[in-house]
This record gives sequence, structure tokens and C-alpha cells, in this order.
Amino acid sequence: PTYFRSIGLGLEERVVEDLKKSGIVLGTESNPAPIFLQSFELGALKRLSKLTSIRLIFLLDAPSALPFDNVRDGSHATYQDLMSEESLSGLQSYVYGLGPAKNWIIPPGDINAEPTKFVALAHKMGFKVHPYTFRSDKENLPPEYNGDPTKEYLRFFRAGVDGLFSDFQEHAVKARKKF
Repeated sequence: PTYFRSIGLGLEERVVEDLKKSGIVLGTESNPAPIFLQSFELGALKRLSKLTSIRLIFLLDAPSALPFDNVRDGSHATYQDLMSEESLSGLQSYVYGLGPAKNWIIPPGDINAEPTKFVALAHKMGFKVHPYTFRSDKENLPPEYNGDPTKEYLRFFRAGVDGLFSDFQEHAVKARKKF
């Protein structure tokens, strides 16, 4: 969003306008729309929060990465820095949930690894947690699940996630029902 805004193509206003034109009901605070808008940049989410009551998800890249709007502003705050209780409290007025990469919640490579405290902290601060991206194809399913995507989904549901992003929705729904 920062790049597109810098060349005169602000996305936030356009996406809200396009949603309105498509007939999607934008909802209200007490009756939210059945969709989420998400961004890796807090600046975009702040702008969206002034334009719509659609629930907003702050996507989290690698903990050591810097959001692009922070780079532009000269801030050295990484995604990890933004996950402190103090920083999270500043997001509560406009961010509904957090969308971390899966390894924020369960370290890859060890079937016995304990989940991190990420979900507990997010829930304590009032956020929903929707990790990304779950894939069931052999090339992308972590080897510790021995080719069974249901094992990965169940592990994350047991860790307390509220939802998730999947490229294989039928597998995610099946695992959620099993959970």
C-alpha cells in the first residue's frame, strides 16, 4: 500500500469503493460484514479503519522483517517489536485480528515442539488469530506431518487459533469439523 500511495494509487479508498459497488454490505460495528481486509502495513489498516467497519487483520511477516511503511518512515520497528503488549494495546482500536506466518505459532520441523505464547498473548490483548498459509500439497506440507494435512490443521486448532488461511479449503473445513 505504501508504494502504491506514493505513486498516486491509494488502495484503501479504492478497495472500499469497489466493495460498495459490488454490493457487499460493509456492515457495522455491531453487525460486521462477513469479510476481512488484511495488510502487512499498519498505515493501510489505520486508513481503512476510517473508511469502513470491516474487520481488519494485521498480517505479520518474519519477526525480524520491517513493515514497508516503517521502512518509509525511517522506523526500525520490526514485526516482532510490534507484538509487545505495549504496541498491541495501541492497535486495539482498529485491528480486529493478527495474521501471523505459521512459524510465529508453531516452530517448523519438530512434531513435538510446543506452541509459542503468541496465541495466548494475542487473545489476552483481545485479538483473533488467523495464521497463514496452510497448504496440503506434498511440496508445501511440512514433512513432520507425514503427508497428512489434517495433522497440521489439528495441531494449530489445538494451539488455539481462531481461523486460518488455506489454499486447500476443503481440507481446512474437514479438519475443523474433526476438531
